[in-house]
Amino acid sequence: LREEAERLRKEAQRREQEAQRREQEAHQREQEAERLREDAQRREQEAERLREEERQRYERRTGKTTLPEFLDACHTHLCLGLTIQPDTTQSTQGDAANADNKPRPERILPWPEFDAEQARTWEDLMGSEFVLERHFTSLHTLEESGDTVRGRQMGSELDLNSFARFTVEDPVSQIIKRLSEDSVLRDRFGLKGSVKFENHSNTLSPDRTTEQMQSLSISDNPRRSERLRAHANKPGRTDASKSSKSTTKSSRPRADQFCVYNVGGEGETEHRVTALTIEYKAPHKLTLGHIYEGLAEMNLDEVVEVSENEGVAIRCRRLVAAVITQGFSYMVKAGVEYGEIYTGEATIFLRIPDDPSTVYYSLSVPKGDVGKVKLPGFGYTVAAKGTGIECVSDLMHESTVYRRLLPVQGKCVPVHLGETKVDSILYYAGAVRIVYMMFLSFGGFQLRSPISQTLADDAICGLHAIHRLGVLQGDSEARNILVHPDRLGITWIDFERAEFIRPRAVLGSLSPNRKQKGSWSHEEGRVSMERTAREHLHQRYAKLRRSWRDWW
Repeated sequence: LREEAERLRKEAQRREQEAQRREQEAHQREQEAERLREDAQRREQEAERLREEERQRYERRTGKTTLPEFLDACHTHLCLGLTIQPDTTQSTQGDAANADNKPRPERILPWPEFDAEQARTWEDLMGSEFVLERHFTSLHTLEESGDTVRGRQMGSELDLNSFARFTVEDPVSQIIKRLSEDSVLRDRFGLKGSVKFENHSNTLSPDRTTEQMQSLSISDNPRRSERLRAHANKPGRTDASKSSKSTTKSSRPRADQFCVYNVGGEGETEHRVTALTIEYKAPHKLTLGHIYEGLAEMNLDEVVEVSENEGVAIRCRRLVAAVITQGFSYMVKAGVEYGEIYTGEATIFLRIPDDPSTVYYSLSVPKGDVGKVKLPGFGYTVAAKGTGIECVSDLMHESTVYRRLLPVQGKCVPVHLGETKVDSILYYAGAVRIVYMMFLSFGGFQLRSPISQTLADDAICGLHAIHRLGVLQGDSEARNILVHPDRLGITWIDFERAEFIRPRAVLGSLSPNRKQKGSWSHEEGRVSMERTAREHLHQRYAKLRRSWRDWW
């Protein structure tokens, strides 16, 4: 009986344990089912999130853009697509200066109020609800248009005309049209209509009508056409008055381009007047080097005098003075206060104030994100590269690259002096607020002409030194090379696209240790990656040598 009782007890205990096991298994199955349901739900949520992100990306790419998005896309996809024909034999020839028989100013001076006026305009605009509204061309369309722009090299003024219309003038017309349709902004900026860009003056209203509209302009400032036309007819203001032939000429100015202001009149009447004149100069004729070297405060009576053994600087100043004189003459003949010289790479904004003997200028270079900073009390001047909030990470990455290149700083790359946040209100070109800056030593001037084989080899050696420190420059083109006027050698700049590679270590003897053998696959992969990097470097060297050979 005791044995039977013990057997029954054990059997009951076994059944209880079996029941507990089945209960635990059921609970585990429920938990597993719950986990699978949660996983399925998470996958569905993730799929929904991805679909929503894809839908938003599609809408952002194909839908209308806001003004800031539109401006950024125009700059990125259109303006930066400018490519200058490197073969001068396939470009138009001739001199950019064409100031003969044209009225000229006595002085050319900087326009000190330009940046502040631009900043005030942008503050008014960016503080409005308009910048949040979607009115403009989609990113997808602008990207595809950019492919078209990059497919054509700039080799003539006609090419520049097409580039300007595509990248600047049509977008500006679109923006002004939308602004004039907004009642608040129309009143704030004093807009009375839209603007269009024309390459002839036949679209302007007849002279009699235009004279009646002289008091109108985009900003409600009075036009001074009579004073400027009188200045154009003053005797003794041309440099080439030897011609005695008298021909009948149109009173219309013959500028390359006109910004035509369509001013609404009574009823259906519309008056078309010139807002500003534009003079095109092909970038291979008037280069950035010419502009940087020659654009400065000057007295034209001193500049026009030709002397023997002139340096490059004075010849550049005379060229720039002649180009500005040409733009000045068209402004005077059209009776407008504002004009511009446009090369695709740069815009020189011009203004004729109350004194028509003086023309003021302000230079804008869309790709020029580097400026000068002077340390008060010491007089030291350094280069400062600034950026907006969207590109802070790129500038921080470039600073990291410069720190990696510390051994060659001051030799083939500039000395990196540090970086900082910008707490004060600082704008670039009146539009982009600068929030972060990096400081560098002066590296020299941008390459704008063929150089010697010695400097070409020096550029290759500098690139080798950069690569030996584990940095791929990422954009090793001639535009990122500076030549210093006071020392031999070149300087590489612009490392925001640079990549880090691990310098190859010196090979040692192999150990039979199993742990080291076990890590061989990782080392093999690293060596393979470095081999690929070296092949990339050799390709870059070959391409760069071909480029320098063509230049030289």
